[in-house]
Amino acid sequence: MHRTAPFAAAFLLAAAPAAGAPERPAPPAEPTFFEIIDVRVVNVEVVVTGRHGEPVPGLAREDFELLEDGRPVEISYFHAETPGDGPAPTAAAPPAGETAPAAELAPPEQRLHVALFVDDQSMTPAARNRLLPSLRRFLGTDLRRGDRLLLARYDGSLSVQQPPVGSSGAIDAALDALGRGAPRGSDRRTELSRLLREIEQGSLPGESQNDHSEMDAASIYAGIRTYAQSRYDEVRRTLNALSQVVEALAGLPGRKALLYVGGGLSLRPSEALFRAFEGKYGRLALRVGGSPSDMLQHDATPLLRDLAARANAGRVTVYAIGSPEDPSALGLEQRLDMRALASPSGGITWSAELAASESFNLSQPLQMMAGPTGGMAAFDTPDPSALLATVRRDLSSYYSLGFVPARRGGDARRLAVG
Repeated sequence: MHRTAPFAAAFLLAAAPAAGAPERPAPPAEPTFFEIIDVRVVNVEVVVTGRHGEPVPGLAREDFELLEDGRPVEISYFHAETPGDGPAPTAAAPPAGETAPAAELAPPEQRLHVALFVDDQSMTPAARNRLLPSLRRFLGTDLRRGDRLLLARYDGSLSVQQPPVGSSGAIDAALDALGRGAPRGSDRRTELSRLLREIEQGSLPGESQNDHSEMDAASIYAGIRTYAQSRYDEVRRTLNALSQVVEALAGLPGRKALLYVGGGLSLRPSEALFRAFEGKYGRLALRVGGSPSDMLQHDATPLLRDLAARANAGRVTVYAIGSPEDPSALGLEQRLDMRALASPSGGITWSAELAASESFNLSQPLQMMAGPTGGMAAFDTPDPSALLATVRRDLSSYYSLGFVPARRGGDARRLAVG
């Protein structure tokens, strides 16, 4: 859950000058989100809650037991943080001629690094506009002086900003810039709707004198396979971008939190489509090359587990908010014109069961990213305030336990707190 080797990370690299080109003076160095560190003492942050999720204050060093690879280790550093332990509010201006004392900053090992990752590849404009006001309040009021903020936007390529904490104007401007981007989540819904209509309107054996049912089925199945590969590649690239942000956070001292906001990643991008196809064509699906294993071929489970392991190794807590196209239950059957999808026999391909399967495939990856790191996920909610309140509570009320690792190097050690 930590790194012991020196670590350097950066998102942007300057291009090397062309051969023979005159060298220009280097611009003044600007503060960056990343640092080079050598970890000697490992700090583990622990959030202790009661039965109803409320923080449990007042615990002491003796109330904890820390295990490394199953063996007890001495807790050499202990710090308890509760919502009143932060810097005091700004005092009145000092008398003329006197200098106001500088606000005390938290020590490096207790400073907070927050990264907001906005996944415009999967989100719709309406969903993003619903979430931005809550995110604006969270970032503008819940971060303290000395905390560091990274805003990352992914729309097929990764871009980052570092607005200074404490400047609501700079944070608002950065969020406004995020809001001007063009989310692409509607594209995948349009493609899904098109494939469902093709399945529903495809001919079945015996429905006409010129039987094109097998040709129709083969063409539709090829389209589903193409969709499955495209969506899987999209999820893989998004998780790669998330891993870049996790790795950057992992190299920093202090506490680290990553907040993912998107329309939902897909665990098995076309499982519901394959099932809809089989429900329509039955045995004919096998004759055109359909296989029950196809729906599981593009499974993002290993990629999600790898991301969670990387976050745990770097002591990065992940929180995730998924907002699909509709703020109510996913229910694709409500958003598609089901009369247009009705087959001549009166059947409906897209059932409530398949809609639930699609919803599960979009929400489960968020749990798989957040849960193993000690974070939380919320999916299909019009207002993320409840989850952001949990994030606020976790970041303001915690215990930090420090220890000297028994062995140096590698990230494979297991830590347990009792």
